[in-house]
Amino acid sequence: MYTQLYGDRSLSGDVPVSAVLAHDAVLVAGSAIERVLRKHGTNLFANTFSHHQLYNDGYPGLYCRPIEDRQHPNRPFEPFGFGDKILDALKQVTLDEED
Repeated sequence: MYTQLYGDRSLSGDVPVSAVLAHDAVLVAGSAIERVLRKHGTNLFANTFSHHQLYNDGYPGLYCRPIEDRQHPNRPFEPFGFGDKILDALKQVTLDEED
């Protein structure tokens, strides 16, 4: 909403609003992943990565439109296997002045 009213004007004079919002987004994402790992253990994602490739339900990569996966034309639509856990953690994150 701030950017709609004031554009990319800085809050502090030197830092663009977009940079401040990006900073906060990274803090929130990092905190959420830490929560997920604390709650479900560090091995939660153990079978998700193989040979530097992300796998979801046995298929490489994440596709919003499975029909675009040319290597696996019969691939079913599957949401990210850990998306619900990450979303729940994101909802619990709060930032304060110290962040």
